[in-house]
Order: sequence, then C-alpha cells, then structure tokens
Amino acid sequence: MASVPSTLPSPTRRTRRDPFRSVGVRRTTLCGVAMVAASSLVLVSAGSAQAAPAATAVPLGTAEPFAVLSGSSFSNTGPTVIAGDIGASDPSMVGTASITLTGTNHGNDSVTASANAALTNALVSAAGQGPGDTISADLAGQTLTPGIYTSASALSIAGPTPLVLDGQGDPNAVFLFQAGSTLITQPGTSVSLINGATACNVFWQVGSSTTLGVNSVFRGVVLTLTDTTMNTGATLEGSVLSSGAVSLDSNTIIRPACATPPTTPPTTTPPTATPTATPTDTPEPTATPTGTPAAATPTGTPDRPTTYGQVGRVPVGSVDTGDGSNPRESTSTTP
Repeated sequence: MASVPSTLPSPTRRTRRDPFRSVGVRRTTLCGVAMVAASSLVLVSAGSAQAAPAATAVPLGTAEPFAVLSGSSFSNTGPTVIAGDIGASDPSMVGTASITLTGTNHGNDSVTASANAALTNALVSAAGQGPGDTISADLAGQTLTPGIYTSASALSIAGPTPLVLDGQGDPNAVFLFQAGSTLITQPGTSVSLINGATACNVFWQVGSSTTLGVNSVFRGVVLTLTDTTMNTGATLEGSVLSSGAVSLDSNTIIRPACATPPTTPPTTTPPTATPTATPTDTPEPTATPTGTPAAATPTGTPDRPTTYGQVGRVPVGSVDTGDGSNPRESTSTTP
C-alpha cells in the first residue's frame, strides 16, 4: 500500500490551522470594535451631563437658629429686616437700632459663643465632603441638580441669567458648593430654586470672603471663613454664618423654617380620655338598689304581734270572756 507523501498537507492539519487563523481574525476585529466603542463612550460621556456626587446636609448645631452670626464684628447701615437670631463675638454691634428683628439679639452671650463653635465644626464638615464636580467660576445661566460642586478658586454669579437649582421633586435634595477662595455675586443677579429645592438644603462653603451684590437675590446657608458683606438692597433667603466680620446695608435676610413641624397627636389625646372616664362613673347608680333590701323591715316582722298595746284579734263571745288584750283569751275557743 502506497504511503502518503509527507510533503502534502493533510486535511486534518488544514482544518486545525484554519480555525486558529479565524479566531485570530475575530480577536483582532473584536478588539478594534471594543476600542472604537470605548472611545465613542468617552466622547458621549464628555458631552452629556453627569450627576454630581451626593451631598449631605451640613450639621449646623447651635448655629442653626441664627440668621446672622459673626465670629468677629457686626455692623449695619440703613433699614434692615432680619427673621432669625443674630449675634457676634464683638459685643459692640453697630446699627442694630435700625434693624427690624424677628428673633433674638444674643449679642456676645453664651449662646453666640456656642454657635460660633458650631460654625467652626460646620465649616470643617462642609470642606470634608467631596471632591465634587468641578464647575466654572461663573454660575450664571446654569441649571444644576443636587450634589457637590467644587471650585479650587473663586465662585461667582456674574451674568444676568440666574443660577437654577433643580431639586428634581425631592424636598430633601442637598446642594453643596465649595469655593476655594471667594464667593461674589454681581448686582441684580439671582439664585432660583425649582422642583422642590429648598434654601435649607443649599450650602455655600467659602474659603475666604463672601460679597453679595447690590439688589441681588441669593439663597442658601453661607458658611464663610473670613468676612461677609451684603451690599445695598441684597436679599438672602437663608443665613449668613461668618467666622469673620459681617457688614449689612439695608438688606432683607429671612432664615427659612427648616425644622419639621410639630406633630398633632397631643391634640387628639384629650378626646380619647373623656369617654374613658364616663364608664367609670356609671356603676355608682347600681349601688342604690343593692342597699335597699338591707333596710327593708318586712323580713323581720313576726306572724303575731310581740307587743300587747294593740288588739291583735276581734273579741269573740260575751264580755266576761275578756277584752281580747290577753293573748290567751284571744286564742281561746268557745266550747
């Protein structure tokens, strides 16, 4: 039987070789597709909005009731309206006579001292969150969702269009802005809150000073490491908590009511107690019939009278048989 020349490729070898070659082609093709897809994903991601890292509410502690708190001096010019407590480490608070205050002026008392200590903790807590999404210096015209936003340097609202904070239907949504240096708003600029966002849950952690422009409208809790200035007519829905000096000029500062409203169970408790007391008094009438038989005399009355003062029986017979007062005579029979 003739042998198969070794120089000819066997079908078996050919079938083994071809699959490996095709797998190699497939691997090369898949790698290329994966690289293209990955690069496309990067391009899409770069052009789409991404959710910022989640923020948590900054604990304010004993500083929370304050609309204005200063770790240094406090001054006010012109008629200013403040809803909330005020206080400063410097006891000489200038211009308080022209402030319409709905709250307490704590001056430099122990409450203010405790609040300033709480402010220091709040600044550390706010700076410790993140890092957040990097944002440009000018926030005007942007619409942002809840989360942490960080700028290594300054933050500002410079354009005419407002900064819009969208709570996305969640009243507990938290916004935290971290400025490495200053926070400055230009005259007439504003911050708007939509879809459930609240000023209670907007925090501005400022690494140096804060300046709110003339007639600007700002919202949130401003935590400033150094000084805070509100220029003429600036309005704030929130609070100014500053480790440095605070300067006001004919401003309106309204600290929103962030606390949970009191519950109503205590109001419903008295009605439930009233019917409970009524059944307790009802058994008393049942005691009256119980005592009545005890006082009745008929049970102790004998069949015959035990006294002889009265005639117990009509006399029978002639007069000489007696008048009937003697029991023996009354009970005798006539022969």
